[in-house]
Amino acid sequence: MKKIVIIILTVITASFVWAFAGCDTDTSLQVYVPDGAPALAVANIISEGKAGGVKAEVTVSTGDDVVSKCASGQADIALVPTNAAVRLCSVNPSYSLFTVNVWGLLYVIGYRNVQSLAELAGANVASIGLGNTGEYLFKRILASSGTSLNDVNIKYVDDGTTAIGMLMQNKCDFALLGEPAATNAINKAAASGKTLYRVFDLQALWRDVTDSGETGYPQASVIVKKSLLKQRGFADALYKTLTDNAAFLSANADSLNDLLQSAGSLLDVNYTADIISRCNIRAVKANGIKQEIFDYLSEFGEQFTNLLKDVIYYDFDGEKAS
Repeated sequence: MKKIVIIILTVITASFVWAFAGCDTDTSLQVYVPDGAPALAVANIISEGKAGGVKAEVTVSTGDDVVSKCASGQADIALVPTNAAVRLCSVNPSYSLFTVNVWGLLYVIGYRNVQSLAELAGANVASIGLGNTGEYLFKRILASSGTSLNDVNIKYVDDGTTAIGMLMQNKCDFALLGEPAATNAINKAAASGKTLYRVFDLQALWRDVTDSGETGYPQASVIVKKSLLKQRGFADALYKTLTDNAAFLSANADSLNDLLQSAGSLLDVNYTADIISRCNIRAVKANGIKQEIFDYLSEFGEQFTNLLKDVIYYDFDGEKAS
């Protein structure tokens, strides 16, 4: 999170000029997404080589690199954490917040099949997401359950691989992981004769805490250059591409690992229908869920909610982005 903020805040403000790809068949839209489950949100674009009917090239990279590409204007379309998306669209008026595409993929797994959050008291929990969703939402959910944060020993780690290693070595009782890392950990434990349980679904717990009607929270979003969205019909075509992705994922689970690797993914994942379902990938127009975005970013502090101005959203229902 700190890296993301530094990258955004240190970018030199500049005007970015984009030549519409349809005018030059040798030009591709540059699409950047983080490695892992979020890349599933643009799997059909990788496969088809088009976004909204326009030639497009997808690069799967690290989260910091994707934000950097946006800050420098190299990305025409990108998927980034929603908190980063809001800041990017505020700092750089060349982009609009277009859709929310990842609705949470965090799970607590552990050796004890506990039934309530209160049972985590006294436990050691390895967690990803310091300064981001893994920290803020998990703490909010624990507090809402009446569990004292002082009673749970949370050890933040840099990545899921480290958390899984701690579980395998019995250095923690539970781990907060994203998919597909959570499923990989459960399978790895089973192969070594151990049993790990998926004990909590943070997406369902967030629904209960906030009394929202939907499971999940707006974790990652697509931002798009306004110069693209001004092109006649492009916004609607891109939205259709992003929503069509759900059917593509369902029909191509077996080939997704190779497909993502062809775009730069460094992971080796046996994607299944269950894993894809737990990644909560679905495209929703951002300007239609402003309250959900506000509620989610409220956990990150006023430095984010204060940025939630109408101007950062692409207005699907009104005039084209200006």
